[in-house]
Amino acid sequence: VLDEPTVALDVEGRREFWIAMREFAARGRTILFATHYLEEADANADRAILMAHGRIVADGPTTELKARVGGRTIRATLPDADPARLAALRGVASADRHGDAVILSCTDSDLAIRALLESHPLARDIEITGGTLEEAFLELTGEPDAEESGRRAR
Repeated sequence: VLDEPTVALDVEGRREFWIAMREFAARGRTILFATHYLEEADANADRAILMAHGRIVADGPTTELKARVGGRTIRATLPDADPARLAALRGVASADRHGDAVILSCTDSDLAIRALLESHPLARDIEITGGTLEEAFLELTGEPDAEESGRRAR
């Protein structure tokens, strides 16, 4: 049982640690670790158990836990695109701009990517990603986001 096993390790140390853990697990061993590094847990765990207030709120493969929160995001390089027009595309819930990059939060990424390429054929550097384990954790545990926490503190 490992509690926050990589907390003080540098990048190379973390990489070597996880290589060793995968080799250990490949020999039929089970490794149980507790971590707040959810990206690291997602990359290395076969199964995750999410807890909130001492209770198990979700248990399963990280892919399954992430799928429970739904939404996908499309990121693309698209200079001068209007976020309001992008938000109106089929399958898009909202659109933001970060310099030349646009980020589309999708209700249906298949519809959204088709609509994006139809209306903006010069879009490039396109990435479609699912929800993160962190997003799944926040939704499944009912933890408020930072904005909500700020409102409660006032």
